[in-house]
Amino acid sequence: MEKDDKKLINETVQETLKILLQSNKINHSISYFQKTEKLLYNYRAIKDSIQHKEDEIKYLEENGLPQKSKSIVMYSTSSRNAEGDTYIDIKEGYQRAKGITEWLIKKIDNALEKIKKDKYYFIIEGKYFNNMTIEDLAECADFSLVNKRKLGSSDRTIQRNKKRLVEKITITLFGAGALEDICEDII
Repeated sequence: MEKDDKKLINETVQETLKILLQSNKINHSISYFQKTEKLLYNYRAIKDSIQHKEDEIKYLEENGLPQKSKSIVMYSTSSRNAEGDTYIDIKEGYQRAKGITEWLIKKIDNALEKIKKDKYYFIIEGKYFNNMTIEDLAECADFSLVNKRKLGSSDRTIQRNKKRLVEKITITLFGAGALEDICEDII
């Protein structure tokens, strides 16, 4: 990836985070662990939003901007083609949002891939993708179809391994900043 591309991606991510923080979609007071859980719980919706953005872009390309009422007269003091600029701005906004979402999904997929071989990985899938409770996961752990062997897991074992795996995902997603949160738990 070229230096300009990295700079553009970094600026876009920073701008997106700024907007999310200002709109209270992401809260500074929540830990990296909690942010990771939020991403995992919303993983499917985030993935689905890529298709939504593609659909919006396609609709815009096929139909253009919605037409304004002919009874409303708009006066413009600028010499710009406001409608053409608006079309381009909206389309670029959808494309940028789609790109950021694809980047985020790629990061999450990469983090999940790093822990996929862990014998307790089923906890992540069950808890975050299938909305299973810790108790349900403990029952499933008695005979994990993934591992084809008895694990004999208690609720406490499931909870401990969930935390361990989410911490690994957190470090992959957020890097050094996440280590501060994890170290706070230890110290």
